[in-house]
Amino acid sequence: MALYFSLFLLSGLFALLFTPAVRRLGHGLAAYGQAGETRPTPRIPRLGGLAILLAVLGTCGALLLTLSDSALNWPRLARILLPGVLVLALGVYDDLVGATPAQKLAVEALASCGLWMAGVRLTFLPLLGFALKSEVLSFFLTVLWTVTVMNGMNLVDGLDGLAAGLGSIVCLTLFLLSLIERNTPVCFAAIVLAGALVGFLRFNFGPATIYLGDTGSLFVGFVLAALATLASEGPASLAKNTLPFVAFAPPIFEVTVTLARRLLGRRPLFVPDRDHVHHRLRRRVRGPHSAVLTIYALASLCWLGSLLVLLLTHSRTTVLVVLSIGLGWWLRYLQYDEFQQLPARLLRQLGALLQPRSASPCSPYLSSFNTDTAKVLGALCVRAFTGTENTEQAAETKEEK
Repeated sequence: MALYFSLFLLSGLFALLFTPAVRRLGHGLAAYGQAGETRPTPRIPRLGGLAILLAVLGTCGALLLTLSDSALNWPRLARILLPGVLVLALGVYDDLVGATPAQKLAVEALASCGLWMAGVRLTFLPLLGFALKSEVLSFFLTVLWTVTVMNGMNLVDGLDGLAAGLGSIVCLTLFLLSLIERNTPVCFAAIVLAGALVGFLRFNFGPATIYLGDTGSLFVGFVLAALATLASEGPASLAKNTLPFVAFAPPIFEVTVTLARRLLGRRPLFVPDRDHVHHRLRRRVRGPHSAVLTIYALASLCWLGSLLVLLLTHSRTTVLVVLSIGLGWWLRYLQYDEFQQLPARLLRQLGALLQPRSASPCSPYLSSFNTDTAKVLGALCVRAFTGTENTEQAAETKEEK
C-alpha cells in the first residue's frame, strides 16, 4: 500500500511540475479552442492533457526501474497507451485548429477498434452481466462504450475542475475495486492517473489557469474506459460486472440527457450549447464552485451507495432500480423543458390516435372526450414529474375560455 501512495504522490508532483510548462506552451500556440468560440479575458489555454500524459509517462518511467514486466504486464499497458496517444493527438488538433464532429467520431472509433484489437474487450453486457458469446457484438459494445465515455468526459468539461475531479474520483474507485480483486496492473494505472489529475487540479480548479481541453478530456475518458474494461475481466462476479461501470454514471448521464433533449427539441446533435447538467446546476445553486462540489459528492454517493446496496442485497437488479430512481429524481430536479413537456406531448399523440376514423353521430362527442382526457392526463403527468403545471397547456386552456 505504501508503494501505491508513493506513486500517487510522485504522479501528482510530476503534474505540478509539467502543468506550468504546458500552460506557457498553450499561450505560445494560442490554444484557446476552436475559432469563433467566445473565451474569457484573459484567455485561458487548453492542452492540459499534455501535462497529464507527461506526468503519467514520468511515473511509469520510475516504475520501470523498480518493478518487473510480469508484475504489471507492461506490453499490454503499452498497447492501450498507443491508441490513447492517437486520441490525445486528436484533442491537440481540435484545441489548436478545430475538428469536425465527423472527424472526431472517426478517430475515436478508430482508437476504440485499436483497444479491442489489443485484447481489451467487453465480454458481457455492462451492469446487466449477460455474457457476450459473439465477438461481433463484443466489438460493437466495446467501441460504443469507449466512445461514449470519451464524449461524456468531454461534455462534463464545462466548469473549472469538473472533468479532472470526476476523473480522479473514477480512478480511485477503479483502484479500490482492483485492489480488492487483486488486479495489479489496473491498480497501478488507476493510482498513477489519479495522482496526475489531482496534481493538475491545482491549476484547473476555479479560477482555472489552464483547461484540460479536448486534449485532456478525450484522453482521460479513453484511458478510464479501458481501465474499467480491464477491471471487469476475469471470473464473473456481481462487483466486477457492476461497480466499475456505476462509477461512470455522471458522464454517461450527461451524454444521454444531452442527446435526448436535443432530439426532443429538434436541435442539431453536435452544436454546442450552455444547457448541460452542470450549467443547469450552476444556475440552481448559484455558483460554479458549489455546482462542481455537488457533482463530486453525487458521483461519490452514486458509487458508494451502489456498493452498499450490493453488499446488503447481493442483487444487481436492486442496484439498477435504486440507481434509476436516483437519476430520475436528479433529472426532475434539473427541470428540463423538453422532459417536462414529454408526457403531455405523448398523451396528445395518443389522443390523436384515439380519434374516431369514421363519421358517426357520436364522433364529435368522442373526439371532444378523447382530446379533453388527453389534456387532463397530460397535466397530471407533468405535475407529477416536475411538480409544476404545464405552462403550454395552461395557455391553451386560457385561450379556449
